Amino acid sequence: MTPLKPLLIVPLLAFSVPLFSAPSPSQVSAPSSSTVSSAPGALKFIPRDGKGLSLKKAMQQLIPPGWTFDIAPDVRPPRTVSWKGNDQWNYVTERMLKKYQLRAITDTEKKHVRIERNTLFSPSQATPGTTSLQEKTAEKSANMPQPAHARTTWTLARGTLLRAGLEQWVAAVPCQAGGTWQLAWQNPGLNYSIDAPLHFTGEFRHALSELFRLYQDAQTPLYAAINSTQCVVHVSDRPGD
Repeated sequence: MTPLKPLLIVPLLAFSVPLFSAPSPSQVSAPSSSTVSSAPGALKFIPRDGKGLSLKKAMQQLIPPGWTFDIAPDVRPPRTVSWKGNDQWNYVTERMLKKYQLRAITDTEKKHVRIERNTLFSPSQATPGTTSLQEKTAEKSANMPQPAHARTTWTLARGTLLRAGLEQWVAAVPCQAGGTWQLAWQNPGLNYSIDAPLHFTGEFRHALSELFRLYQDAQTPLYAAINSTQCVVHVSDRPGD
């Protein structure tokens, strides 16, 4: 049997609104019910776009309650900034700052964000009339055909159960061996309710990795592994299963 390849799992930032419902004692013991554990931190969803604010005022609106931020002394903030909403606060912030050649350094323990210059996009690195390596790479990637299993946006709507949402995801991804991917959910008595809409952008495996890092600090963590040969996504509450 082909060994399973674990997904890359990284810790999730702490957010501000509970993502998952509180656990129900009756659900824990009933295999046919959903065991809903507490949230791995909290979530702040930014529903709308914003513009015309100073960087300081924009950050005050974007970061979760209880968080702080500062701006590095060598940063020259733009007069006003704008952002695209409909995503989690950290993704909205990252995209906003990138437009102004800035980046966010996030300390989840101290709940603090420091805004620094993004040296990868520093104007001093570019020579007039030349194309940077990043621009060439982006242009080349844009002209390359996308794999069949690529998808721009992956969503889980509010009120969806995690297992049902994942079943919809895998059913939409073609398998190289024929058919589509399958979901193997190892613990039928464990599930999560999505209490705020989730959006992930990128290739299928990237979306899975981003999704499951949300669950690493949950009361009952969930782990995912991929069997590429059989096109199966295994989900378990025990790492390595």
